[in-house]
Amino acid sequence: MYIELFAIAKERDENRNNYILLGVSKGDFVFSNGDTFVFKSNPVEAEAYTQVDTAQPRGEEYTGYILQITMKDKKNQTHIIETKTNIAGKWVENPVLLPKLRDLWERGASSKRCRHFNKNGEQVDVPRVEHFRRT
Repeated sequence: MYIELFAIAKERDENRNNYILLGVSKGDFVFSNGDTFVFKSNPVEAEAYTQVDTAQPRGEEYTGYILQITMKDKKNQTHIIETKTNIAGKWVENPVLLPKLRDLWERGASSKRCRHFNKNGEQVDVPRVEHFRRT
């Protein structure tokens, strides 16, 4: 079986309704003793700061995760076994979201600036802030 965990943050900007893909952790596993398996993800970091001229909170706020377990059959076709999330909203259940997030991660893994997306999983521009103070 194969496991993927997508860590998601929300942009802290009242004028935008977008998200940031903070990280993706992946791995193969086999149940050995019962139904217990411990999966440790790579650490992620959410940045928070205040825009100086408006004193508005900006940056990103951890929202939650999407976890998917898949398995390949004898014909090497992938089957989804389970998808779980702690993020509220129907947009997370969109079947095209995870393939889009995988693509976003592959193309933008080196920079968080490349991993901003909307509820459809489409890449969006990074919010522009001229002057800020870390919080």
